[in-house]
Amino acid sequence: MSIEPDRCWPAVALALLLVASGAHGVGRKPGATRIMVDETWAPRSWAELAAAPRREASRYADSSSYEAARGDPAYEARRWRYLIDSAEVVALVFRPRAAGRRPAIVYCRGSYIQSGLEEAFLPQLHRFARAGYFVVAPQYRGSEGGSGRDEMGGADVEDVHAAVRLVAARSDVDRNAIYLYGESRGGMMVLQAIRDGVPVRAAVTVGAFTDLDSLFQSDARSAAMATKIWPDYETRREEIALRRSALRWANRIRVPLLILHGGSDSGVPPRQSEQLDAALTRAGTPHALRIVPGGSHTLGEHAALRDSLVVSWFGAHAP
Repeated sequence: MSIEPDRCWPAVALALLLVASGAHGVGRKPGATRIMVDETWAPRSWAELAAAPRREASRYADSSSYEAARGDPAYEARRWRYLIDSAEVVALVFRPRAAGRRPAIVYCRGSYIQSGLEEAFLPQLHRFARAGYFVVAPQYRGSEGGSGRDEMGGADVEDVHAAVRLVAARSDVDRNAIYLYGESRGGMMVLQAIRDGVPVRAAVTVGAFTDLDSLFQSDARSAAMATKIWPDYETRREEIALRRSALRWANRIRVPLLILHGGSDSGVPPRQSEQLDAALTRAGTPHALRIVPGGSHTLGEHAALRDSLVVSWFGAHAP
């Protein structure tokens, strides 16, 4: 896995190597979930953004579209803090102000622990909300002021399940029309959640890895980092890889899945998605694969195409 100076670095090279030990087992009972704080989220203006969040936001939008999202009076931005497994998880919420029940998207971001980067997701949350969705983006335990330890596909997968349960309990959401979207590391989280029976109608992954071993084999530098950042990797590598490699349990993915991948993704080779496509074909799972020629890791330069494909896929699998 070669490293390029974009979200691919935190999402793939570093983040995938920081998987913590002690992951919860597959099929675990859901933990208690409750929203502790539900407050207004007031994203900073483009001019107020520090270098890091501005750089991340610019991968999805320019300053004009960012400000349009921030100032659109038809939508409300909120921040939740919810408790799950004794960890506090921060989630960004973006929803239409108009009354009525609507479908929902649980947005699973990429990367590892983050702080001060919430605004980077604003333009895309806005685009999904404009398409009529209630959008919730869990930032995972340990990020953006949350507590607990991000295990990069371990206990933190429960953060996604909890977000789905919280959304399904709302009177302004159609609980029969909840969908999952995940980029990079978030795609791996989506695949695990589906495997573990999360009640959603359809899902989309973008630039997700599907086989941890081959990902490490493709880049010696990343493989070497594994033992430095993850001390017990050598003794637990099979357990870690099994849990996070959808190719090992593709027959358990039964939710309609759209797989998107950039043809020029230098972090996660498109072959990872192509292999999952083949495995799902053998399993008879309804799915589609779209490799975008020249596309990067999360297809930020093709945001309009990417998001239109996502919305179309979810619409095609509406109740």
